Amino acid sequence: MKNIEDTLKRLERSLTSAMDRNPHSSCIISAFRPLIIARTRLVDSLELPGNEEFTLDKARFKDGVPLARQSGYFREDDPFESVAISLMPALKAGFPDQVTTWERLTGLIDSREIRLYDFFQAYPSGGEEIIEEWAKLIDADVRIVGFLARSVAKTILERRALDWAGLIKDLEWEKGYCPICGSFSHIAKHKDGTGERWLYCPMCSHEWRFRRVVCPCCENDDQKTMSYFHVEEKEKESAFGCEMCKGYLITMTKVSDLSEFNPEIAALSLAHLDVIMQEKGYVPMSQAEWSAFA
Repeated sequence: MKNIEDTLKRLERSLTSAMDRNPHSSCIISAFRPLIIARTRLVDSLELPGNEEFTLDKARFKDGVPLARQSGYFREDDPFESVAISLMPALKAGFPDQVTTWERLTGLIDSREIRLYDFFQAYPSGGEEIIEEWAKLIDADVRIVGFLARSVAKTILERRALDWAGLIKDLEWEKGYCPICGSFSHIAKHKDGTGERWLYCPMCSHEWRFRRVVCPCCENDDQKTMSYFHVEEKEKESAFGCEMCKGYLITMTKVSDLSEFNPEIAALSLAHLDVIMQEKGYVPMSQAEWSAFA
């Protein structure tokens, strides 16, 4: 088991290095930095109920049904409120312009005027109207309230993914969405030496290997309809684009196993690639979290 303090030190180094290498993204990285650190520490200590009761249906999994769709993403006794309150200092530090919203939300959570599970029981296909109601209660931007909800969801799903990962360690998965929670990837890497393509989940942080010549979004395998767009003088930074579905995926190439590669930090660092690809008419396979504040 990795020591959490060692993990946080490596994380701090990666964040600092990313800001030095990508000054154009330093504001985005700086804003998310407190939240990334707080969530990492929280995931390490979080205990979730009911994980030991889940039994994987391997036949459904083979048919493309991820674990969370078999068991349920969240449980009513998951620690939604305590996670939200624990993340508040980081949200205030990273997004001080929204400090009034964070304080008002804290008050509503503490007083039980809003019940976070009301949103999470509809996840991932519903709950938008509940977020809108909460935003109206405090006269806040609905995107900011939604950001808090997703931050809580990400924390709990990341912990759940760690608890469940052993269940699928030796099983094949051929889909472009996450085998744990079903989310599409936000960034990929090609491993140096082998060329293997690995996808990373933006919600639960699980990683899985995926075929390199297939579009993760629509499963198109016609290489003539796929392209990689590179940044000048940045050969390792690229974006995969599919002409069939117009989806794109930020991709780091020639990534060594010896490097401290953090997909979330890398995605924030390459936010300019998101802008370039969307200006070309492509759509992200998974919406970047930073875009909620764009």
